[in-house]
Amino acid sequence: ESTSAQIKAEDKVTVYYGKNENALTTSGVDSAHAVLINMVGGLNAASEAKGSADCNVSIEEIIKWQPDFILLSEANSDEKGQLQKLQSDPVWQKVKAVKNKKIYASPQLVFSWFDRPPCVNQLIGIEWLAGTLYPDYYKIDIKKEVKDFYKLFYNIDLSDEQINKIVQ
Repeated sequence: ESTSAQIKAEDKVTVYYGKNENALTTSGVDSAHAVLINMVGGLNAASEAKGSADCNVSIEEIIKWQPDFILLSEANSDEKGQLQKLQSDPVWQKVKAVKNKKIYASPQLVFSWFDRPPCVNQLIGIEWLAGTLYPDYYKIDIKKEVKDFYKLFYNIDLSDEQINKIVQ
């Protein structure tokens, strides 16, 4: 039985996947990107966004959904800056994930671990997301997994300092 199937209903968390500069774009629940949330046992807060296309949502909708986590991911954008903007925006403070400091930017080296382009990095992204959302269920040593992943797929021996920078 998979670990995600063992997560108790009361422990399931909702995740809003925000993209683009204002984080008010998300992917439909059937997209290759949003499916990763389900894969690790999360619930997509934007469950009304049917299909696989990107769609725009309003901050009012996000406030209504009250996600437990916000995942920011967009290749070639400034996720860390975006994360800080959300944390300091009084309107976003009405969202549980923001109040509880449960906003994460997907790691981006060599490519995004969650988003575009769909690639082998999503494999390590699944482990990162699982451990982030459910540390009590998924016993993952993400630093070891990152080291092994980069060696296997990119033939790169990462230093501890490089690993820390990637997963910060």
